[in-house]
Amino acid sequence: MFREGRPLTFEEKIYVEERRNRILEIIQKKNRVSVAELSKEFNLGEITIRRDLSELEERGLIRRTHGGAIPIDNGLDEPPLKEREMRNRSQKERIAQFVAQLIRNGESIMIDGGSTTLQIAKHLRMKKDLTIVTNSMSLADEFMNFNECNVIVCGGELRRSTGMMIGSITERTLRLFRADRVIIGMSSMMPEEGLFTVNAGEAECKRIMMECGKEIIVVMDSSKINKVSFSFVSDFSKVDKFITDDGISDDIVTKLDQAGVEVIVV
Repeated sequence: MFREGRPLTFEEKIYVEERRNRILEIIQKKNRVSVAELSKEFNLGEITIRRDLSELEERGLIRRTHGGAIPIDNGLDEPPLKEREMRNRSQKERIAQFVAQLIRNGESIMIDGGSTTLQIAKHLRMKKDLTIVTNSMSLADEFMNFNECNVIVCGGELRRSTGMMIGSITERTLRLFRADRVIIGMSSMMPEEGLFTVNAGEAECKRIMMECGKEIIVVMDSSKINKVSFSFVSDFSKVDKFITDDGISDDIVTKLDQAGVEVIVV
C-alpha cells in the first residue's frame, strides 16, 4: 500500500508501471473492461484503478467509458482492403451468405464498400433483375460480370486505401436514389454511442445512404464491437437490422434490442 502525499520510490514506480501495462493488456484482450473487474483483478480500490485508467487515457492508449475503458487506436487509417478481407474471413462469409438470402430478385439495393460488403457482393451473382447502387470501386469491379443486374456506380473523389468514392459529387449522386434495402459496413461500434468509421467523407456517404432506403442493414463482424473509430456515423435509431457473428455478447444484443434494432447472429 502506497501512502498519499509522498513521492513514490523507484521500486513503487516500477510496480505501478507494470500494473498499468497489465491493465492495458487486459483491455486490449477483452476489448472492454470495467473498473470493478480491474479492482477485483488487482485487489485494489476503484479510486486507484480510475487513476491508472486516467493515466493510460492521457497517454492515448485507451478510452475511458462509463464505468470502465476500451482500447483505442488513432482511428484515422484502416489496413488495405485485401488485408482486411483475410481477417475474420469465416465470420464475414457467414454474414454474407445470410444477407444474400434476404435479397429477392427484382429488388433495388444500395451497398457501400468494405471487406464484409465485398463478400456480400460475391454472393449476389445468382440474383436476377437487381438494381444496385454503390460508391465502391471494388464492388463495382465485382459487379462487372453481373449480366442480369443493373449497376449504378457513383462518381466522386477516390479514396485509394478503401476503393471508396466520397465527396460532394458522390453525395449528390447518392441522394438521387431510393432503394428497397441499404447495406452498410462500419469500422466499429459502441452500444451506448453508435456506429463509427475511419474517414469523415465516408461517414457522410454512409449517413446519406441511411436516408435512402426502406430497410437499413448494418453488417459487422464482432471484432469491431466495443471499439471507436475517428468519425461518428449514426446512432442506432436509423438501423433496422444489425447482422454479426456469434462473438457478440448477450448484453449488447439486449441493448440493441431495447434500441429497436433487430439483431441477427449468424
